Amino acid sequence: MAKEQKRIKKSQMATAPGEASLTLEKLIEDLKTRNSHYYKRNRVKDNDIAKDAAIIAGRIAALDSIPGIRVGDFLRLKNGQPTQRGHDRVINGDLARVAHDWGDSVQPSAERGPCARSFYLDDGEVSHSGGLESAIPITDFTRTGESVYGLIWIFHLDVMGGGRAVRAMIPFRVYEQFSSGDNP
Repeated sequence: MAKEQKRIKKSQMATAPGEASLTLEKLIEDLKTRNSHYYKRNRVKDNDIAKDAAIIAGRIAALDSIPGIRVGDFLRLKNGQPTQRGHDRVINGDLARVAHDWGDSVQPSAERGPCARSFYLDDGEVSHSGGLESAIPITDFTRTGESVYGLIWIFHLDVMGGGRAVRAMIPFRVYEQFSSGDNP
């Protein structure tokens, strides 16, 4: 456990004004709270919860080494930009999340806010399952220096199987749209 704590402390996100940081203790507490029903039903021991936290911490470190916009990051989009459904992209001030990266453009998730489902945290990447909006060129965005906690999930103890998802809130970067651009 002490070794795992050192690893996450070394891999914490650099904090700047408005950026979030995550400690192993905070991550374990979030896992216990957010997954209490799963952990209780399956009689999960504290050391296995710490293993889930260590898996997430290692994946955060790998994800943080990736430059630029990544799947899971948040987008502060200009108000009034129509979506495929004809609604405003920014709903009640919520941020959109990057759901797919095309290299030169990104597609926001059709769901809004930090708890938009289903973002799976893998080794050095996040994958999304769900609806997508139209792609927006990455040249339309600039990093704000902020971080926002967003919901992710992994398989408990990294063992794949039905009903084994455990969820946590981890920090993601925030990008702001400064140009409306032409959507492809």
